[in-house]
Amino acid sequence: MLNHAQVLELAQGFPTRVARPAELIIEQEGDASELYVLESGTAEIRRNGQLVAVVDDPGSTLGEVSMLLESPSTADVVARDEVTLRVIADPEEFFVEHPALALFVARQLAGRLTRVTHYLADLRDEFDDSDGQMGLVPQIVSELLTWRRVTAQASEDYLAEQALAAPLSDTPQP
Repeated sequence: MLNHAQVLELAQGFPTRVARPAELIIEQEGDASELYVLESGTAEIRRNGQLVAVVDDPGSTLGEVSMLLESPSTADVVARDEVTLRVIADPEEFFVEHPALALFVARQLAGRLTRVTHYLADLRDEFDDSDGQMGLVPQIVSELLTWRRVTAQASEDYLAEQALAAPLSDTPQP
């Protein structure tokens, strides 16, 4: 199994991109055709402007989710400080040439999914006996934890539909 240092070593022959602090590296809903390998620095992952994660491990990959889903980028990636990246313009070909990298990325994504699943289950349990809008949290979380093929748009459509169906306040309506 590959580790971060070995991933960085595999990426050494690819073009380098240097991003200055606060520079946008990947734009949410933007083109997702490239895969980036972090060489140095710290990048922030932001969804709708909210900080989701911080990536600072050399050898970490950025842009892999959108590339694998063949969809626009799911979040902004912004340089926190000076960031040096290796740019892989044809990630599918790179994965075919280096199947161990595909397994490395799959394990990284499985780790993230496990952490999110645990968090969602805890969230569902915390709001299980709540009334009003907060009482919808367990139902929504249960839907999120249901295993089925869901595109990013279908997920957003579902959440918007749930928001429209929910009462606007906790006070009973006449």
